[in-house]
Amino acid sequence: MNYDPNLVLCGRMATQTVRLTFGQWEYRKTMEVTVDGNLQGLSVIEAAVENALDELLKGCVEDATIILVNEKGDELLCELDEIDDDCLRDMLISAEIIDIYSKARSPSCPLKIVPETHEGELKPCPFCGGKAKNYSRYSNIGRLLHFAGCEACSAETSHREDMEQAIAAWNRRDGNA
Repeated sequence: MNYDPNLVLCGRMATQTVRLTFGQWEYRKTMEVTVDGNLQGLSVIEAAVENALDELLKGCVEDATIILVNEKGDELLCELDEIDDDCLRDMLISAEIIDIYSKARSPSCPLKIVPETHEGELKPCPFCGGKAKNYSRYSNIGRLLHFAGCEACSAETSHREDMEQAIAAWNRRDGNA
């Protein structure tokens, strides 16, 4: 996954999918939950745990449980009255952000790599010498923007409305304009 932190900077809103695994002894439960907003890092994980608790509570009036399962298929039922947000946090053994996308585009429209026909026009990275590629992505307001970036060190140009401008910006070096 290409985790683009720019999707949540400066008040931008994104949806992030987080895979959480809860466990006690050899028993496990894995859930995937979404988190909306401009959260980053540990804040995303904390919000995901809260959303997981909300999901476990959905439709439950009483006797709600979280069911953990071991490799043999044996179940460990933890009654909801034993579980609150803190208890669920204590059961968290793994968390991973597995997807992020801007609210301005759908998950079916991810970062799009432009066809390789432009790659030969790009100079190597000025910082590490790595291979550069052209990319396009949708802005928060749905405009298609272009930029060039290094596959090795993640250096990149600012976003441009024209691919040729992005290529020219990448290839510009001290001494040539």
